[in-house]
Amino acid sequence: MHESRLDVLDRRLLHALQIEPRASWAALAPVVGVDAATLSRRWQRLSEQGLSWVTGTVDWRGGALVEVECEPGAFSAVMAALVEDGDVASLDVTVGTRDLLVTLAGYDAEVIPRFAMRRLTQLPGVRAARTHLIVDHMLEGGGWRLRELTPVETARFTPPLPPRARAARRVAPELRAILRYELALDGRALVSRIAHDYDLAPQRVTDAIATLRATGELRIRTDIARRHLEWPVYAWYFVEAP
Repeated sequence: MHESRLDVLDRRLLHALQIEPRASWAALAPVVGVDAATLSRRWQRLSEQGLSWVTGTVDWRGGALVEVECEPGAFSAVMAALVEDGDVASLDVTVGTRDLLVTLAGYDAEVIPRFAMRRLTQLPGVRAARTHLIVDHMLEGGGWRLRELTPVETARFTPPLPPRARAARRVAPELRAILRYELALDGRALVSRIAHDYDLAPQRVTDAIATLRATGELRIRTDIARRHLEWPVYAWYFVEAP
């Protein structure tokens, strides 16, 4: 029987974070039904135990799926190496005609050839690989929702604040690169912490995040460890159509 380590309050919190991943605990408290301090403690536990995480993706242009077949006995070593690869956005363990399915985030034109033509060819234990270029996103994987909050509760959410009228219309490349790195590690990274670490004005960081979200260049999603949900297994379908 499937057993979950998530209780009802955990699931309500996670549903709320699926809707607005960067919402403050104070904003979420009246929706979820507990105080902000409790939500903060809950999220810290969920995050530290690897039960849930929030990631932000900046400038995902295209990308690729790479099917990887491993030599007998090499699966664990290949998986461990790919987990540490900075170009890998996600890594799925599969059964069937491949051992691993790699999702590459195509931030620039060099990612796919660098990974498929150089990284994999030099990685011991890889027997074969097949690369599928992603040319368009019809549906983003972070769009699904838990079913813990009622329609009335979800209607209480307000969309992210738009950029200020005085905010720069374009985000400078150096700041874009900082946000790409920091939000990939933690989509809820505090503006104050990013500003302090990179000697930036907090308002500039706030404006940049708001601008990137408004233009769709920044996508933020909340993921949940699948083994603790009602749907611990999912399938990839490769479909050929005339």
